[in-house]
Amino acid sequence: VNAFVEIHGSKNKVYAHSSGVIGGSFVFKTGEDAKAIKKEHEKTAFIHSNLMHDNFVTPLALVEAQGRTFSVTRRAGMFSLQDYIDNNYVDASFAIADKSLESILLLHLQSGSKLEEARRVLGCVNIYDLVERKILTRVQDANEGYAPLQDGLDFLCREVGDWEGVTHLDFHPRNIVVDKNSKICIIDPEKAKCSFPYFDVVML
Repeated sequence: VNAFVEIHGSKNKVYAHSSGVIGGSFVFKTGEDAKAIKKEHEKTAFIHSNLMHDNFVTPLALVEAQGRTFSVTRRAGMFSLQDYIDNNYVDASFAIADKSLESILLLHLQSGSKLEEARRVLGCVNIYDLVERKILTRVQDANEGYAPLQDGLDFLCREVGDWEGVTHLDFHPRNIVVDKNSKICIIDPEKAKCSFPYFDVVML
């Protein structure tokens, strides 16, 4: 692992490696909980194989080395949408965001025919619990207007609470990667579950 380059910003240990022998760049992800790493790899493989092949991270293998379990994926690119935003590349940022939204919406739509298997592999989460944990608690802590959001959430749950699809749940600019040919790739689907699909769109 010492020969690999560590990628920071993840709760797990993540390393990048480029191979001139077999060609290509790869990401090796590991953590203290081997069972969790295996489950995350299973989720990635399920989504890639059954729902979304293009514009989605490619899982390669689970590897046991140095007493650890590594989830190996193909490295999609060096820069994320967040890098484009931070450098004020406005037009490019909007173009990348638009393409990413098209891809995530396609994931939502295609998951409809695989919901039973998706529930088994990914699990489910209630939209009310999800939004309350991700948004309302954060707003409340910031002493911002809580009541209108609560009313909006109640309405949303009444109207679309039964609308279900595979949801990324960690869809943000750092998890949208761009390669040298401007092809986008959505990464890190480890938190994905069956839930209200357009939550991803709202969070981006």
